[in-house]
Amino acid sequence: MTSPRFDFLQVGRAFVDLNRVPALPAILAIFLGGSNLYSAKGNPENHHADWDGVIVVRTKLDIFTLVNQRRRDLLALLGIATEEMPEFSVPEPSSPLWDEFDALRIAGFTETHSKRSVKVLSLEYFWGPKSTLNILSYKDKRVYPADDLGTAKISRVQQATRLPSGLLVLHDQLVYQSPPTACVHGHKSSSASFGVTADLIVSGTCLFGNLSYGRQIKSRILSSYSAATQRHATIQSFARHTRFSTDFIDWLSKELSDLNRLDPLTLPRPSCVCPCFPKNASFLYGTTNTTHELVVQDFSERAKRVPLVVFHLVQQGLFQSHQRPHSVFSSNSSTYEVLVPAVEGDETKLFAKQSRHQLQEISGATTAAIYYPRIHIPRLTSSGNLLYPFFDGITEAELRMSFIHGGRSHWPSLELLLYTEMVKAEDTLRAYRTCLGGMEGKKQTVPPNEGIQRFLRSRVADDARFTEFYRDGFYISGKSIPMEKFLALPWKVNGAVYPSLRTLFRNALEVLHPQSTQMQTCPIAFGLGDAHGANVMISPSSSPDNSREIIYLDHEVAGFHAILLDLAKPFYNDIFFETLYADILPATEDIAYEIDEKSINVRFTPRVDDVTQAIFEIKTRYLLQPLCEFVLELEFLDVAPFSRLEQAFEPESEESCQASVASVIPNLWRQWQRPAEQTHSVRLNAGLANPARRVRPSHDNGRFKNCDKSMALERTMLAMGLENPDAGVDKAPPPARRRCLRSREGHTVQLVEADTLKITGDHKNFNFGIQPWQNSHNSMTPRLLGYGCPR
Repeated sequence: MTSPRFDFLQVGRAFVDLNRVPALPAILAIFLGGSNLYSAKGNPENHHADWDGVIVVRTKLDIFTLVNQRRRDLLALLGIATEEMPEFSVPEPSSPLWDEFDALRIAGFTETHSKRSVKVLSLEYFWGPKSTLNILSYKDKRVYPADDLGTAKISRVQQATRLPSGLLVLHDQLVYQSPPTACVHGHKSSSASFGVTADLIVSGTCLFGNLSYGRQIKSRILSSYSAATQRHATIQSFARHTRFSTDFIDWLSKELSDLNRLDPLTLPRPSCVCPCFPKNASFLYGTTNTTHELVVQDFSERAKRVPLVVFHLVQQGLFQSHQRPHSVFSSNSSTYEVLVPAVEGDETKLFAKQSRHQLQEISGATTAAIYYPRIHIPRLTSSGNLLYPFFDGITEAELRMSFIHGGRSHWPSLELLLYTEMVKAEDTLRAYRTCLGGMEGKKQTVPPNEGIQRFLRSRVADDARFTEFYRDGFYISGKSIPMEKFLALPWKVNGAVYPSLRTLFRNALEVLHPQSTQMQTCPIAFGLGDAHGANVMISPSSSPDNSREIIYLDHEVAGFHAILLDLAKPFYNDIFFETLYADILPATEDIAYEIDEKSINVRFTPRVDDVTQAIFEIKTRYLLQPLCEFVLELEFLDVAPFSRLEQAFEPESEESCQASVASVIPNLWRQWQRPAEQTHSVRLNAGLANPARRVRPSHDNGRFKNCDKSMALERTMLAMGLENPDAGVDKAPPPARRRCLRSREGHTVQLVEADTLKITGDHKNFNFGIQPWQNSHNSMTPRLLGYGCPR
């Protein structure tokens, strides 16, 4: 026997006081969703239930008015007695942050401690073209699991940006979709899921304004879903469909049938029954967003130190200490815990470290605290040890190791790993943008022996690090291999030939020289230098806003240095984690090797699990891609290393991730040896050089605005290493009318048509079309595409 059908309106009265709606005429529609509705258990007596809903007002300005000026009436409507964040305030329309959000989330508790949470959106948003949905929120939630959608469990990864106020912009989507992947027979498949807010609206009931607005809003979202998937939504399309009661399924099925009739499919997607159909994506990502109008922040006031009164007790010897267990992730220092007698209240626990680089650690941490949150600055004791506030947590690397040994199935650990990676990407990008924004138009030089550059040079000079570990040579397949021979042999990995380690070390030493072309031209920013998972600690408990406290460790190599060097260890250690620690992990990778007189031969298939794939995607989507675009906005001349790095880590599929894990480092080594002039694809910025006058790129029907073609021509010349336009021949006219320039090598570059550049010289003719390029920010940047030129 099924449970009796319940009245949605009666359930809704437990969520919202509909009698108060007329006093708030800006409200056009109210939706109710969530587990109480899905399970058919919602009733006014269920006082301890949590309720989730959506309120739709007419315009975005009405959001500001409702939340800031009619706050008391809104809270009364929802029955909220205690707000989650009473100081929550919507930025004014004149604020630089006004354009960075579309909606907001507000929440609180009733007198019976039942939680109420609503997102406030505007009708004008739904009538616009956007598919992204940026929500101003106090709650920090970035990974949302879903029930099995079709044949796989899919989770939505929601990017977030922390604002100076402490609030976040949650970058939601109407629909999340993976890039299509094909099986060996050419059958393509992609996974899709409603966004968090869209799922709640479409699967929920409209308590108020259904006929006038509710059905239209649902139809708009369902159209976005069918356009992305070429399928109509079904019960199985929703994140929590396995929790739906029978009565709710009956109601929602009829609701979807009625709404889908309003949106007939023109090209229904055929079903595929191929037995080797490609694996569905485990994680779906939305369009990458970068909140541009962030205020430059100085985080030094947030940095934590050991209180002086406690430090003086340690200096007097009034403490107990014990050694911390050795970690497989640390080989350069030893650590111990310190317990200081009570000063006021309980005893104080501290963290201490013995290091050969105390002064570099203190200096690096002090400067890092300016650009990065989550920094502990040490105090130096008279015995030469470094003393820090104690942090009760686990490193990201330890958490990942535990996750793997536990069978890779513990969801809370997986969610925490991805949350940590997203915070790292956000913090790093913010620091880079702060530094690079202040460097615009200035000549950059890398200080000698600075930070990670000094560290890496010391490792490869005279084969120092390699000799430290392997001075006695190798014993492989019953043969003794002297270290000198091992260093001199070339490598063959999966059939591709690479130079010997000694050659690579020598080339690395040349690149790392302070006066090398690479170091002199690569953009500089302050970076932590060593922010891989073993140097990031995570608190085991969450804060009231659902965030986790995270701190960065080991700042001895932090400093101002080339960004590509700063990225090296975090990218390598975190993405190649299972290769790096293969000796202490379960057998996960297929590897075979042999050494003959001519080469070291390796056959290698790396393990790319869901965590590796997700970390790969997060680093590329939320750090590398927006960084490359920001560097191009600032018009740094040597962008080739960044474009190559972005291409090498293009996030598309598990196969691309595997290929990158197996070969990206040697391939990047090869590419960085090539001069920038050999690059035949150059991405151009549509902004202006002066930051006060910079026009942000925009798009309209496939055309790009705010981009003077003659300016694009100049930037093309510069990016290709051609002559300064101001020294061009034939007394070129002012930049706004300049159409022809000549390079040092005698090439002539001419803007022959509105969208075409013609390059002639050395018996070669190339035509380049300037075409719009859809980047990951939903803005249009022109791309220079070569026709007839070698690739």
